[in-house]
Amino acid sequence: MFEIAFRNVFDLRDQLASTVGFLPYFWAVLMKQLIPQVILILFINLAQSTTTGGKALFGNYGGYIDWPFQVLGYLTVVFAGMLFFIGLAVPNAYNGLTLVDEKTIMDADQSENSEQKDSASETGIVDPTDHKAEYSKEESGISEEVA
Repeated sequence: MFEIAFRNVFDLRDQLASTVGFLPYFWAVLMKQLIPQVILILFINLAQSTTTGGKALFGNYGGYIDWPFQVLGYLTVVFAGMLFFIGLAVPNAYNGLTLVDEKTIMDADQSENSEQKDSASETGIVDPTDHKAEYSKEESGISEEVA
């Protein structure tokens, strides 16, 4: 039962303790069993509270008028959500926004590898993992009579 109820939060505690220092086991229990419920109660309290004018406090931030301030706030959240879900539905939709695409990165890696091979061939150093290296018969030490 401990594995199901507390293993994940105690693993988190162990990972964080290696970075931030000592964390008591009580911290892990509070994180799992108390703090989420307290945050939920605070949110419900905020959502149910009203302003002095009788309007709900949630959604009437700072007493600003609904149009355009509140509506723009809601639309900003909706727009960000739309961008997120478009990215989930069509993963390549935002490829045009990158400065460098994958093909360019791959081409740069290939040219870098060819430059390394060129410099290695100039110095006489051969990469033992390069199975595609071409050697002339004279360099390989095989005479034409044997071949």
